[in-house]
Amino acid sequence: MGRSYWHTMALTKGMILVEDALAMIKLIWQVWSHILVNFLAVLPIPQVVILIFLDSSSLNEMKFLAFLALLQYVPRTLRIYLLCTDLNKTPMRETEVWILFKGAFSFFLYILASHVFGAFWYFLAIQRVISSWQYACRRENGSEPTTFYCNDSSIRNITILDDVCSVNNSRHTQSFDYGMFSDAVQHSVLESTNLPKKFLHCFWWGLRNLSSLGQNLETSIYTWENIFVVFISITGLLLVLLYLTTNLKVCMQLVTRSSEKVKIIRQMKMKDLEVQIWLSENDIPKNMKTLIMQNVHKQLEQNKDVHVGNILSILPLEQKRFIKRHLCLPMLKKVPMLRVMDEEVLKAIFDNLKPVRYTEDTNIVVRGSRLLR
Repeated sequence: MGRSYWHTMALTKGMILVEDALAMIKLIWQVWSHILVNFLAVLPIPQVVILIFLDSSSLNEMKFLAFLALLQYVPRTLRIYLLCTDLNKTPMRETEVWILFKGAFSFFLYILASHVFGAFWYFLAIQRVISSWQYACRRENGSEPTTFYCNDSSIRNITILDDVCSVNNSRHTQSFDYGMFSDAVQHSVLESTNLPKKFLHCFWWGLRNLSSLGQNLETSIYTWENIFVVFISITGLLLVLLYLTTNLKVCMQLVTRSSEKVKIIRQMKMKDLEVQIWLSENDIPKNMKTLIMQNVHKQLEQNKDVHVGNILSILPLEQKRFIKRHLCLPMLKKVPMLRVMDEEVLKAIFDNLKPVRYTEDTNIVVRGSRLLR
């Protein structure tokens, strides 16, 4: 029996220690994973790589830079997800401003996603233009160049680029298919040096196609282009569902708060009447009535009930002393021994008295005394 008891006790302590160790490991992992995600999200990897490869003209290095730019959006997207999770778990008082802020935050995510997809569209359009040049060179020379810099001696003035790479050339039967990037080539978005024009056009492209879930996009057979369109459709659908769900929660919370406000106002009116009657019956001064009503309203706004019989419990110390003296002084002066005492002594007695409320016709006896039938 004793062995079984000690064995059970040892197992219980061991389980507690294991659970504490697992909880500690989990906490350490969460902290370090958040730090790592934050570090990778703000790390200027593409900017540093641009400075390193600034004088390089290799197309492979440009593709490597594109890969890094796309890769860094993984920790940034994860950081946004963690922020949304923390936003919903924050133990904060649900005020109307906070509720509306959470609804506006989901709309901000929608706008941010439109900007990101527009930037990717512009970025990938440049890659498709380079691919069209490579396609034209393969058709003309049978080889693919590694650079298109004008100062490279291996590049010549190839007129076939105007035929194969032109988006408006319908006479050439084997012209390059830009797919959904034809808009960027046709409107000279890539060649333009007007930054507002580029930004607004790319942002509008992302917002329009994210809103329509990519249904209006005409793609080529290029694999990564189709993957990009599928990702736009899925992301747009998820953001629409998130926006609708968040707005539904916001509406429900606002309706709940409105009903709670109506309930609090109704309670205030009922309590106001009870407290006013109690104050009038006890001849409380007018200035003290105002302070007491302010404390009553503050308690009701915090969803705390107020009992008129125990109203001293919600008052500050000074107001509580004043009410006790005001209520007890006439009764204590009826006692012959206390009637001749100094008022300061009576005030000291009041400060140490604990008010007790009894109903009418209550029999009060001393503790330990015998009860007479």
